[in-house]
Amino acid sequence: MALVDSHAMSKHGGGQRQGNASGSGGKNPSIMLDASPIEKTRALLHIHLHPSSLLDVHLGVEEHINSLLLRYNENLDGIPVAYSDVKRLSKTGAVSPYFPLCHVPVSVSMTLLRPRPGMLLVGKVTEMSDTFIGLLAFDYLNCVIQIGSIRPDFTYSVFGQCWKSQSSNEHSISVGDRVRFLVERVDKHGGGYVTIVGSLPAGVGGTGNVEFVKKYGSAVVGSKKRRGSDVVESMVSEKRLKGEKKKKQKKEKKEKKEKKEKKKKKEKS
Repeated sequence: MALVDSHAMSKHGGGQRQGNASGSGGKNPSIMLDASPIEKTRALLHIHLHPSSLLDVHLGVEEHINSLLLRYNENLDGIPVAYSDVKRLSKTGAVSPYFPLCHVPVSVSMTLLRPRPGMLLVGKVTEMSDTFIGLLAFDYLNCVIQIGSIRPDFTYSVFGQCWKSQSSNEHSISVGDRVRFLVERVDKHGGGYVTIVGSLPAGVGGTGNVEFVKKYGSAVVGSKKRRGSDVVESMVSEKRLKGEKKKKQKKEKKEKKEKKEKKKKKEKS
């Protein structure tokens, strides 16, 4: 048995933090396009070890740090996914006058998942219906996009079992696809589990099927955004112009060759 009281001593990396992980991002959370949900921190852990762990304190400390992994920790304000460089801050441990436990303070370097409202995440679609899209981010975090948070451009196809864009036939979302979405809020549950509630908003570029976004580029964030159809139309137009230019060059080359051959024939005669 161990009681753990932990807090971060210093934080770095991972972009700007806004709000609380459990709070709602509201209808329009501040967009953090370049922010990463992965952060590194040096944390101070106050671990209370049972006497049975005192034969090997280092092992006892590691076992209890392992028990913190992949569960939301309110004191760390994130989900620990990895750790290193464990340092005991005292050679002796204070025994509680009320409980038969030994207090061992340690410093540890931790990698945390800290998804925030306004961040863009990528998840793999695991299930869907005409009312929601269910995803898994980082092969661990459960995410959900409800119908009210899916932009009107997408409609659910019962026959195709997918969400299809009305502005581009090539843009669809099916089970197994990787989707970039906006984090609206992070809901906490018992046992350290969390659910990411996301959206596919109309005013945010780069959201939707990752393969489509890679192929055609992301829309511009803001009021003058380009729809998927506009992007496709632009690319088709560009290809057409290139094709016409090549045809023209080929025709000019052919005419030049024919003139040269006529001139040679005329000189011979």
